[in-house]
Amino acid sequence: MESSQISSALAIAAATSAGVADFLAARVARRLPATLVAAWTQTLGLTLIAVAFVLAGGGEPSRTDVLMSILAGISIAIGIGALYRCLAIGPIGVTAPVAAVGGAAVPVLGAAALGEVLAVVQYFGLLLGLVSVALMAHTPDHAPRSTRSVTGIAIALLAGVGIGVFGILLDATTHDAGQWPIAIARAVAAAGLWIAIVKTRASRNVARPDWSLLLPCGLLDGAAMVAFLLALRSGELSIVAVLTAFYPAATIALSSVFDREKLLPTQWAGLFTAAAAIALII
Repeated sequence: MESSQISSALAIAAATSAGVADFLAARVARRLPATLVAAWTQTLGLTLIAVAFVLAGGGEPSRTDVLMSILAGISIAIGIGALYRCLAIGPIGVTAPVAAVGGAAVPVLGAAALGEVLAVVQYFGLLLGLVSVALMAHTPDHAPRSTRSVTGIAIALLAGVGIGVFGILLDATTHDAGQWPIAIARAVAAAGLWIAIVKTRASRNVARPDWSLLLPCGLLDGAAMVAFLLALRSGELSIVAVLTAFYPAATIALSSVFDREKLLPTQWAGLFTAAAAIALII
């Protein structure tokens, strides 16, 4: 299997893992502050990153790698905190894809500015991928008011930018840095979120039933970050960014089953378009 195919497979795995994690986070964030959910998710995910250290080695990061990783941690703290908040506001079928639009568009624009060159068919795949995410986020003007949330969409856009900038910064780290970038970014994000909780005096109480969602959420999110970094190491930023932006597919599918959120025809079209885009990109 070529490195580009391995990268695409890792990106899809990251998207699936992140999508399931986001669904779990959305459910628990309806009862707990989104910042607290994000803080525990980032903290628990460090367990998976520790395993990655043991298996792949820590590496030797340069000062630039450390700086990029710290900035990436700040960016993902903002992005994840905003994402969990908008998912809690809902509806998930709208807010998750909107966040994904920003999460994909920002790295793609960044990669283009850096002169990244792809095959013609892959460019079509990227375009189709962005279209699919936009379709999943679209709600017609005549849709019920319950499917539209100005606040949720605004926060989702902030989440998308935060996640997108995180991808660019993580991609700027070197191969020699090994697993240090995600370890540093994760630690910075967790620390930043816990500081925010202390400063705002937000509730830190977690009921026992909520741990059944928080624990797998944190582990899945940590696994997604490891897979994302490995995908960046062996592939192109623009392709990895678009493939991982398909995470709302898992989130929406689970929401339609467990929360009984009905998908609109445009959202179904977006899911099928995403599958076509993956075929072109890979």
